[in-house]
This record gives sequence, C-alpha cells and structure tokens, in this order.
Amino acid sequence: MVPEGWKKRRLSDVATFRNGLNFLKDSGGQKVRVVGIPHFWRCHSMTSFGAIEPIAVGRLGEDDFLRSGDLLFVRSNGNKDLIGRCMYFPLVEEPVSFSGFTIRGRFNGDAALPEYVASLMRTRPVTDQISRGGGGTNISNLSQAILSSIIVCLPPLPEQKKIAEILSTWDKAIETTEKLLANAEAQKRALMQQLLTGKRRLKGFEGSEWHQQTLGNLGETYGGLTGKSKEDFGSGAPYITYMMVFGNSAIDLNKVEHVQINVNERQHRVLKNDIFFTTSSETPDEVGMSSILLDEPNECYLNSFCFGYRLHNYDALIPAFARHIFRGSVFRKDIRKLAQGATRYNLSKRELMKLKIQLPSLQEQKQISDILDTANDQIGGLNKHLAQIKKQKNALVQQLLTGKRRVTV
Repeated sequence: MVPEGWKKRRLSDVATFRNGLNFLKDSGGQKVRVVGIPHFWRCHSMTSFGAIEPIAVGRLGEDDFLRSGDLLFVRSNGNKDLIGRCMYFPLVEEPVSFSGFTIRGRFNGDAALPEYVASLMRTRPVTDQISRGGGGTNISNLSQAILSSIIVCLPPLPEQKKIAEILSTWDKAIETTEKLLANAEAQKRALMQQLLTGKRRLKGFEGSEWHQQTLGNLGETYGGLTGKSKEDFGSGAPYITYMMVFGNSAIDLNKVEHVQINVNERQHRVLKNDIFFTTSSETPDEVGMSSILLDEPNECYLNSFCFGYRLHNYDALIPAFARHIFRGSVFRKDIRKLAQGATRYNLSKRELMKLKIQLPSLQEQKQISDILDTANDQIGGLNKHLAQIKKQKNALVQQLLTGKRRVTV
C-alpha cells in the first residue's frame, strides 16, 4: 500500500548511472583521488578526501568525477555482503573519481533527494530487490540494469528533506560513537604494547625482573567436542562456540549454543579460568586466537574447532593476566610462526606448549590486568551504546521510510 501523497518510481526515472573506470595505478596523466571499495567499510557518507592518496589515472572526462549529491554503489567485490552498499557524497569540492568496482548514481533533484535515497537503499525492500535482480542471495555483481529496475516509494520533496534531516541526526550520533570507539581501541592497543612487553613499568615495579615460563610447564591442553554430527546440535547442554573464542578475549556464557550429550558420554567439560585457542583458520593471522572463561559454568563444553588450556595453578600466571598476554603482539607474533598449512592454517598443541612467555610478578600482573580490564570495559560500554543507537535508528527508518509514521513539514 502506497502512503497518501507518495509515488512509486523506478530509480531509472529519477537517476542516471555510470560505472567507474578501470585504470592502472601510475598509468600517467592527471593525478586524482579515487574512491574505492575499502572506503565503504565504516561509513555511509564521505565529506573528506584527504586520507585518499592521489594517483595518476590518465586522461579523465568531466563525467568521470564525483559531484556534490552523488551516490556511489559497490558493484563487485569478493565480500558479497558489500555488494550494493551505498555511500552519499554531500559535498565534493576537489577532483575525485571512482573505481571500476563501483557505480555512480546521479539524481534528479526535482523528484528524489540523494540523501533520502541513500537511506532508502539500506532498507529491506530495496536490498531484497537487489538480491532478486542478481539471481538470489549469492549475488556477485551489481549492474546498472539492476539499479535502474529498483522500485521505491517517494514522498513529496519537503517530506523527503525532513526525513533525511532526522536520520542525519542519528547518523552523526553513530559516527561520533564510532570515532570514540576507534580511539578507545587504539588506546588499548597502545597500552597492551607498552604494558605487556615491559616497555612501560608501573610505579613500584621499575626494578623488578620479569621471568620466563614455558606454556607446557604452566598448564596442559585438552580437546573440544568429538564424535558429533549436525543432528546433535540445537538443544541439550551448553557449549562454547568457535566465534565466542575468536571474537572476544573473555567468554560470555550468555552466548552459548547447545549440543546433545548422552549419558556416560566422555567429553571434556570446561572449568572456570580455562583458556581456549582456535585450532585453525584461513589466514595465519587468525590462528590461535584466545579467550578465557572467567565465570563459573555449570555443565558446559567446547566446540570441536578449538582446544582448551588449563593452568596447573596460579603461582606464576594469573587468569586475568593470561586474558591479555595471549592476545598481546609478542605472543600473537609467535603464534603466527607456528601456523601450518597452504590453503588453511592449523595450530599444533604440541608446538604451542613449547612457546615461552615473559611474566612479571603476580602483583604487577594484577595491576596491569586492572588497567587493561578498565580499557575493555570502556570499549564494551561504547559498543553497547553504538548497538543501541543503531537499533533505535533502524526502528525509526522502518517507520519513516515506509510512511507508517509521517513527519510534519
């Protein structure tokens, strides 16, 4: 049902499209900044181009440059989640072109405002049309024909402008929070680099020496689930998933999934303060990612693509410090050296147990852990706030862009 005063239009009725140019870097000629796929990752609009290094791309025509009010769409990419993603350019005051993996949309301001269409392109009705136009969910390329065929409901221009202004306020709040989050993550990385290597010593510990320990002397490993088929998953006892280990330095038991465990079945149960490592990945940089269980579980197990590591005692290494040092740059560098494979990389438990780590006193471990835990709490708070405002904005989008909630102009 079309809201009162709104009209159904094809994008081809309100916009023209142009593919970006395929050119070789340093091919001679005019130097310009070129917007490409990497710039779509963390933003939906771009107002500053200083971070893009100008490259020589040969001779360009006037239509090869972006203008204020243009939209840019991802046409082709190895990551299918990016295809169709849209970026808005409210103000372009210098020569900026766009890569051959993108399509530029230029809108007729008499029928559709680009800032309004930019929000519309991220809604489910539009993304579903893009998917259907590409032959299904595994679309690998977006074309001008697919974009042109998309049907949208457009309110009168004054209403489009008001809706775009409202959503822009939320976008600015999201952008501000994302910048705060990026700064907090950078500060934490700097702290880890300084505190976990002894480059920066805390007050009262300046003269104390760090001591070397071998992982095999500190604890022992155990395996994850064995003998399970896909029919066993979905109900039963809780287990820690691969992504719970890979994505976080500490396990959140609220995110467990479930698996059937039969009576008298022999599987390793996880315990409080156990540390988990991912066994394999497609890149050596992602092998051996660690996470620690700091809470007391009931009956709980570990997925088959990870293994557990249990400390004999806490005389040399406390769990809170293990959480951070196993994700520190020095240890991660050692892990990458152990990664074995050609197309998929694996981590040997035996070789891992041979690794040596440098440890400060237990008192210094505690103070370092407290500092890094505080940094983690700040990042967690910002992530939670970011998720909340994104959820609120999405709810507002569903109301405003469908006409379920009308604005006063």
